[in-house]
Amino acid sequence: MVGSSSDDYFEGDAGNDTINGFSGNDAAYGGSGDDLFYGLGGDSIVGGGGKDVLNGDLGNDILSSDRLDSYADFSRGAGETQIGAEGEDTIIFSNADQVSGGADADTFNYVYRDVTSDPVVINDFDKDIDTLTVHYTPQTDGQGNPIVPEMSFEIDASIGETLIKLEGVVVSKLQGDITISSSDVTLAEYDATFLDRL
Repeated sequence: MVGSSSDDYFEGDAGNDTINGFSGNDAAYGGSGDDLFYGLGGDSIVGGGGKDVLNGDLGNDILSSDRLDSYADFSRGAGETQIGAEGEDTIIFSNADQVSGGADADTFNYVYRDVTSDPVVINDFDKDIDTLTVHYTPQTDGQGNPIVPEMSFEIDASIGETLIKLEGVVVSKLQGDITISSSDVTLAEYDATFLDRL
């Protein structure tokens, strides 16, 4: 599917789709299947199920591995590649994804869902200009009190990665030896209403 210089809307099907929005502020939803997206404007691109590649390229884009509302299910589509490229992008992703924001100030939203899945890899997090929020599934103890997981950080200089851990489990790998702390990464209960505000 190929767009135009106008603001286009694309919706894929159950197959493996290729969608090129060209310029214009486009909206695209891939559905199931392993889909490939390109856009040149300020686009909103949603992968859906499958191992998709989302490339926002130019413009301030919103990229998400699942739908942008309270019905989102981020257990689908693990293993996607999301590339913000140029522009100040907002990227929503889950376990086992590969994410790159690009050179500008980007907003990373990691929806952490499953301890059995591979960690997400963020290739270019810059703590000086980017923001990163790890959204965890709310849980309570036997008295109904909220359980807040302990977040910790570790630099693995042998492979050039900075590890983010929840309760000792590696949930994210930041490429590069980055000295970070809880002041650089926000830990928040997952509330799907934040998607409605994008």
